[in-house]
Amino acid sequence: MTKLPQMRRSEIVVQELESEILIYDLKINKAFALNKTASTVYLACDGKTSFDELKIKSQFTNEIIYLTLDALKKDNLLESDSYISPFTGMNRREVIRKVG
Repeated sequence: MTKLPQMRRSEIVVQELESEILIYDLKINKAFALNKTASTVYLACDGKTSFDELKIKSQFTNEIIYLTLDALKKDNLLESDSYISPFTGMNRREVIRKVG
């Protein structure tokens, strides 16, 4: 993966706090609170930042970035079809074994 996926920009309201981001999805009337790690990854999903740039800047492991992207995709906070998880087809136990 060279570029990170694009964050969703339509029908959401984003409020940045000190180290967290609050996102309200207007489509489903649901709020999301992103912790510092998720906020860092989310903000890097600007369409310009590469996976390697984020990894160097944040000092996150590949697995942390992938798990965070998976969570953002699950919550529909990324543009559709802009991210395919490397954990696709794996069950939860296999993912934990691979990450751990």
